[in-house]
Amino acid sequence: MDELLDVLIESGASRSRVINELRFRPARGETTKSRQAARSQRGHVGSAAATATANRRSRPNDHRRHRDRPEDMSDVGSEEFDDARSKLGEYAGGRNEAGERHGAGRAALPNGDVYHGGYAGGSRHGQGTYRFKNGARYVGDYHQNKKHGQGAFYYPDGSKYEGSWVEDLRRGHGVYTYPNGDTYDGEWLHHVRHGPGTYHYSDTGAVYRGCWVNDQMESAGGYVYSNHRYEGNFVNNAPGGPGKYVFDTGCEQHGEYRQAEQGRAEEEVGALASPAALRWIPARVTGPTPRPPGAEKQSNSSEGAESRPVR
Repeated sequence: MDELLDVLIESGASRSRVINELRFRPARGETTKSRQAARSQRGHVGSAAATATANRRSRPNDHRRHRDRPEDMSDVGSEEFDDARSKLGEYAGGRNEAGERHGAGRAALPNGDVYHGGYAGGSRHGQGTYRFKNGARYVGDYHQNKKHGQGAFYYPDGSKYEGSWVEDLRRGHGVYTYPNGDTYDGEWLHHVRHGPGTYHYSDTGAVYRGCWVNDQMESAGGYVYSNHRYEGNFVNNAPGGPGKYVFDTGCEQHGEYRQAEQGRAEEEVGALASPAALRWIPARVTGPTPRPPGAEKQSNSSEGAESRPVR
């Protein structure tokens, strides 16, 4: 029984699930009928867990994608286990006086996952590498069986996260690389982008720098393009309200983004527009920022020096 408890805890099972597993496990001397009843109860527990997992994975994506919207992150390869097992798996490594896994060790779980790294008191602890059977891989710090500290998670779709973890969640500073080559470099909270961060679009070279709230571009921010940039307010991943375009020439166009009227939006894009389509309303244009006194004279002097032939 201690060996079964050891494996269940290694697999990330909660204490209540471990108790249920041990409760439904038939003891020696029980009749065949009582054992069948225990298996039936255990099957109901496994089915309920599988149904909950399927429902969680089948939730529709809340985000409507558009060309300026960041790629969705992949959580494929998250640690989800079937706790009702008939096999115990294999472990090779150190143990303490209580018989718990302790020190360096290697565990091959029944579901095909493999962990190789440090243990303390029966839990994954310290540096370790966890390989999922679906191709995902985590390399980094563990604390009491959870990803905690600095680590890198490589997802099966080619995306990866490198940065800080707190109790199995992305939290603190980290860099996420998406399958299409986009990157996010910034702050995280509760597994989502939250706080100041920079998103780089690989296909256009554009960059968003600004604030994120609950995985959305919110509040002050700006897009940086090859020869101009936009600065203003953002709401739900899109510009909204007052802002300005600043060009390399020094000119600035001030205005605001408003929700476009349905007819106007159809005329502009030539197709049925979304009710949330935005339209830029220019207000005024300002000229280049005046140079400080003496700057023009210094510039002319430099140009004259460059135009003189070298002897």
